[in-house]
Amino acid sequence: MGLLSSKTRHDPLPERLDAVEPFVRTLFEELHLRCQQEKEQYAEAGQNPSAQKVNFWDGHIGPENIDSHTSRSRLFLQGFDDFRSGQHFSKEQLRFAVLVQHFVSQDTMDFRRPPEKRMHDDVFEGILTSSVNAQLITDAHRAEWAIEGDGFIVPKTQSDEERKQLIADFGSGLVTALEQFLLAYCKRRQLSTKGTDYLIQAVTTQMSQCGLANLDRCSRVGQYMVGGGGLKQHVNYNISCMNGGPLGEALKLTLGCLKEGFNFYQSTNGRLVEDGPQCCDPASRMYQCATLRFTTKLGLETPDGEDDVSCDVIDAYDEVRICPSNSIDSHRET
Repeated sequence: MGLLSSKTRHDPLPERLDAVEPFVRTLFEELHLRCQQEKEQYAEAGQNPSAQKVNFWDGHIGPENIDSHTSRSRLFLQGFDDFRSGQHFSKEQLRFAVLVQHFVSQDTMDFRRPPEKRMHDDVFEGILTSSVNAQLITDAHRAEWAIEGDGFIVPKTQSDEERKQLIADFGSGLVTALEQFLLAYCKRRQLSTKGTDYLIQAVTTQMSQCGLANLDRCSRVGQYMVGGGGLKQHVNYNISCMNGGPLGEALKLTLGCLKEGFNFYQSTNGRLVEDGPQCCDPASRMYQCATLRFTTKLGLETPDGEDDVSCDVIDAYDEVRICPSNSIDSHRET
């Protein structure tokens, strides 16, 4: 059953926002609790957390943070088309969309903070710039890519030595094409040198394992481990320009991960040892994806005089379909 009943889901938007706000608040109360518990565990073990972890805790522990994150999420839902339309919107869908928005916008804002205040310690490098997230470069050959409609995928080869060279050449070609695309966008948007670095860092961070990690920690897909000889995992990133309306030209990034062909799964949602592995039919699949929009404002339009980059979720999808062994029936969550 959806979070909004058929009786209320066609009510005016403010009333629907009021209806879901208590649930949204519980998401950040849970995040506050997890951070508080982790902080206490570090203290009990006598371990020294990294500065980034401490900053993350500080950004989520306390009623003032819960209030702030809840208010920001309300503003997000107010402009989120799937919510505005009044369509059936389950708790799981709401959780996924709200938390993905929270983490991707938090990642994007992190680059405007002084280094000592940041929640992450990403490393950046590149060919035409030094602003591409290093994780993107490391994992480039493990994904399929599209840049303004042009596809990039590592060619298949039988030789290990040849494959190593292909992977190196593929990474260089992909990173160069991506930098050229982003630099051209920044030039059209008249961003400063600092603003250009900021945008490339923000975009390429989501085009890496960092972006997939955001999906994992917010989705039902991330609550399962899957395996088996036939397991296939498809990761894809697709970036292009879009019309942002009053926001001007924007960047649209879709990232997703499909897992299929597995024949066993195991819950990691606090029941890992208790449940144990469960068999399933290889027709099972798990898929998570999100479409993000990056927009910019020149420094003259911002309070601190620095170019601003914002990231908003414009679409999100989270599906778990587990088919029982030797059966075409399935348990499906979307």
